[in-house]
Amino acid sequence: MGLGSALSTAVSGLNVNQNAIDVIGNNLANVNTTAFKASRNEFINNFYNTISVGSTPDANTAGKNPVQIGQGSTTGSVSVDFRPGAPTQTGLSSDLFIQGNGFFVIQRGNEQVFTRDGAFRTNSNADLVTAQGLNVLGFGVDDDFNLQQAAVVPLKIPIGNLQVAQSTSRAFIDGTLNPQGNIATQPTIETTGPLSISGGGSATAGTLLRNVEVAGGNPLISDTTFQGGGTTQLTYTPRKAGRVLAPQTFTIGPATTLGDFANFISGSLGINKNITQSPTAGFTVGSNGALSFTGNLGSASDFSIQSSDFNINNNVVFTKQQQADGESIFTQFTAYDSLGSEVVVQLTAYLESLGTEESRFRVLFESPNQKLDAANLPTGFADAFDRSVGSGTLSFNALGQLETVTGNDLTVYRQLTGASSPLEFQLDVSGISALAVDRSSLAVVSQDGTPPGTLVDYNVGPNGVIQGVFDNGASRTLGQVVLARFSNNSGLVSLDNNLYRQGPNSGLPFITAPGNGVGTLLNGALELSNTDVATSFVSLLTASTAFSANSRVIATTQELFQTLLNLPRS
Repeated sequence: MGLGSALSTAVSGLNVNQNAIDVIGNNLANVNTTAFKASRNEFINNFYNTISVGSTPDANTAGKNPVQIGQGSTTGSVSVDFRPGAPTQTGLSSDLFIQGNGFFVIQRGNEQVFTRDGAFRTNSNADLVTAQGLNVLGFGVDDDFNLQQAAVVPLKIPIGNLQVAQSTSRAFIDGTLNPQGNIATQPTIETTGPLSISGGGSATAGTLLRNVEVAGGNPLISDTTFQGGGTTQLTYTPRKAGRVLAPQTFTIGPATTLGDFANFISGSLGINKNITQSPTAGFTVGSNGALSFTGNLGSASDFSIQSSDFNINNNVVFTKQQQADGESIFTQFTAYDSLGSEVVVQLTAYLESLGTEESRFRVLFESPNQKLDAANLPTGFADAFDRSVGSGTLSFNALGQLETVTGNDLTVYRQLTGASSPLEFQLDVSGISALAVDRSSLAVVSQDGTPPGTLVDYNVGPNGVIQGVFDNGASRTLGQVVLARFSNNSGLVSLDNNLYRQGPNSGLPFITAPGNGVGTLLNGALELSNTDVATSFVSLLTASTAFSANSRVIATTQELFQTLLNLPRS
């Protein structure tokens, strides 16, 4: 073999320990790199020069062992330690830590790559990206914010741009009703004087409004535009039990009738004409043409009509013939339709009956924001001015506890508004009791609808679901971060920027939602490097010592060569 073999053996030792020092140096250089995985240089011996393979024992000898001289060492592999690093809290909702062995899925050009580095952020296009600007992939959502798990797509978090509204589906009301008040027995009745037709005869519901006159021959509506054959806006501000309600407006023109005018007033007052009561709620036109309006029972439903309540000059005079009575309470609350528009719902409850160890209250619902299309009226509506949105009953036992409920599923029509129609929601009345209090009281304490709101923040749950938080209190699912796992992590090909690529020996990526064998996510934390500094320094000392020892072998071999060269001179 000669001295040349010793040189090549020593050189292999230099090379392999130099590789080890390179690996250790890379580990130490990345001690602060997020989610860095330390590597280890694994030595294997080189081939052997076999002088003898040995022999078996016989009668004269005990046998001989093989005689082999090794030819040094080489790097068998550089293996990556994929054990998770420790988490460190950052407080940033965009930072994610994987509690398990999964990898984030990243889009780089047309290639999917993988990383453990969860230091994400959003860019100017609202994309969730890595620190290098690469898109983070996951499951997106449809227009209704439902997760679409058929394919992975770049995730978007449009803070400051996305706006949503939520229609009311449930409202909660609390309060106490007084069953020892007076039972409601009569409604309000307001009437006009006789109304006639210009040219003679009493007015009817079908009489054109422009032809209706009051006593003395003056027109009921004295607006010059209207009387000249044009159209104008009639606005009426209803008054009920001392409350001034929201003004209501409709267009009157040459085809408007006295019945249209009366329906508009009745609807604006929120008179529920579907309640069985005596006299019947609504309006009538008498034989002399006089209008008569009958309201609902309960003192809170009492109303008055004055000429000054209209924006247009008129000569009609209303006279109160009867005032509503009975224990009653009024309250209102705001719900929201699918566009986030406010929908005011007004509630009036009155004591309808008393029995043995039982009391019953009738509840009437109305909304000044109900919108009906005259050309497409829903079933049960006779005109487009009806503001009633239902009625129900609350029955209580002798302890004041609520026993039976009817009519608490409300329907408010929103035709011709662009919103979903009707708005349907349930009023939870379980918080109402009936006790001997000084006065009844009711209040809606909460409801789940919201006005339009802007996305202001988000968080990522352990399952990767991105939940957007809006400034109106609503929350929506914006997507889901996915993770990938491989059958052999050590087979991945390491790239720059903390990335990995699928390798020939890694197996195919299995991409799924967190929690399905790939680990879960911790929001607001990052993974530290798993480089062990102390162990690295010990390994560095060992590798440098081995490097020095192999260099010494080369120096010794050189001296032997020199001795051989000097032999002819001796």
